[in-house]
Amino acid sequence: MIELQWHVVILSKFHTLLRLTPDDQAAWATDKRFARLKDPQGRNYLTLGAGPEGYTQESLVSRINRPNDAAPHSANDYIAIQPSGGGADENAFMRKLLELDSHFPDNLDYDFYPVKGNTRFWERGDGYNSNSYVSGLLTAAGVGPPTLPVDTPGFDKPVPSSFYTVESAARKAGLKR
Repeated sequence: MIELQWHVVILSKFHTLLRLTPDDQAAWATDKRFARLKDPQGRNYLTLGAGPEGYTQESLVSRINRPNDAAPHSANDYIAIQPSGGGADENAFMRKLLELDSHFPDNLDYDFYPVKGNTRFWERGDGYNSNSYVSGLLTAAGVGPPTLPVDTPGFDKPVPSSFYTVESAARKAGLKR
């Protein structure tokens, strides 16, 4: 089961994340990324999310099981995400999401409230945020981000799919491919 979840950050502005709870628990039993968290039914899960990190908090960084993401969420604050393609395998889709996340460069300009359409670095709100990361990850995985019932600044400004590629990871490492 793949869920797009949210929780309030400030006032009526919400942060989004993805929660991956494999229906096929046995297939993921040896994957240490799933070992830390268990839901009330005893199933292992993990969360994919991003946010600002570092001293100046100017960079958008993705992390598995960020503390606020890993915390239990309300049963009403989620939308189920279906694997891309008709009859797509959930395990394959989870592997794809995790692979795309592993290529994320963790160095994009972070803005709490990114403005859609701003692409020039000197403009206010020209960066991305956690919601941009989630909508971009879903888009890169071939799933159109759903319309959400809460205010999620930046969700309408997805991180471009090119930031979830092997080339993006190589740029992060300072390597040429």
